[in-house]
Amino acid sequence: MHVDARMTSFSWWKGAVQHEREYRLSFKTTVEKLDELRAWVHAQHPYEVPQWIVLPTVGSSEECLAWVVKETTAE
Repeated sequence: MHVDARMTSFSWWKGAVQHEREYRLSFKTTVEKLDELRAWVHAQHPYEVPQWIVLPTVGSSEECLAWVVKETTAE
């Protein structure tokens, strides 16, 4: 997991502009583990609707991809 620097976020929520201090988290996982990770994030997150963006892996090294698979596979 990566934690980016604290940022200021503005959004429209329930009829009003919301102003929050937030952190952006990035996770590395496999397609097979996405639903499990999504459920965990939603269970842990204080927001009703946390932002969830999935980016495909393009141009990563085979070694890095193998590491992600190894680290997300139960032994």
